[in-house]
Amino acid sequence: MDSVCGGSSILTLPIEPRPVARRVMGKLTLKTTPWTSVFLGSRKLGDTPLIDEPLPVGTHVLKLKNPDTGLDSSIEVEIKALAG
Repeated sequence: MDSVCGGSSILTLPIEPRPVARRVMGKLTLKTTPWTSVFLGSRKLGDTPLIDEPLPVGTHVLKLKNPDTGLDSSIEVEIKALAG
């Protein structure tokens, strides 16, 4: 739509929303002995065993903790896309 404003021409166009990018997901299965609490950043994923925990595809550093044994370590995991 064209309109005149003080001798200037302004063109108004509708804005199309951008499609929302879907995160590609994979799954993590992790078993430890003894059990550990598993964290991704500050988010607790749960206590092991973790079975088919959904995570975004990519490389992640997980924090493993067990207060009973004093275990406090990190591991790096690579999550791959689910087939299909």
